[in-house]
Amino acid sequence: FAATQMTGLVSQYLMEQRTREDTQAAENLAAAAGPLFERADGESLNQLLTESANSLNGRLMVIDRDGKIQFDSMNAFCGQRTEVNEAIRVLNGDGLEAYGMYHSGRETAARMSGESEAEYIAYCAREISGSTGSLGVLLYVSRIQAMMDSQHTVQMQLWRVFAVVMLGALGMALVLSRVVTNPIVSLSRTMRQMGKGDLSVRARVRGSGELRELAESYNSMAD
Repeated sequence: FAATQMTGLVSQYLMEQRTREDTQAAENLAAAAGPLFERADGESLNQLLTESANSLNGRLMVIDRDGKIQFDSMNAFCGQRTEVNEAIRVLNGDGLEAYGMYHSGRETAARMSGESEAEYIAYCAREISGSTGSLGVLLYVSRIQAMMDSQHTVQMQLWRVFAVVMLGALGMALVLSRVVTNPIVSLSRTMRQMGKGDLSVRARVRGSGELRELAESYNSMAD
């Protein structure tokens, strides 16, 4: 139970930290892209998206109010309508931003993030606003496979630590159990021998405390 709780806390912390980082990056980029998108400065907007995507090691898209992708840092989805739920939610007015992590599988993760071996992906959508109100959405496709791998590694290490501690505690309990029970077993054996008529047997007096007193009292009784 303790191992499960600890690994859960570690996973939660890593995910919350990544969520904060991604949403902050998307918020800053949406603010920077807004004026460029409003005045249709495609060259500057493309440059901003490309440089920022390289810096973030992710993918950036600008989507207009109709859900059509106008700019894509990977130049693959321009002109297509977005199917990303987070972007659609923001376009529909369900908050200024939306974030989601998914175990989408290799095909989807590779198509959206460009990582061929990835299975996990995150989407962060942030509203782009201008002088006339909402202009669309900036979509940040975040590559989180490395984070998920690190999380798995940490979880395995924690499980190993807890397993070693548990085995150590079990071994200690067995040793202490033998230390405590052996004198009692020895005394019981002595009593059975006397019960069979061997009046010469005596209990071994060892240790300290109640067990020693018990052995001494028994020997006195036997004498």
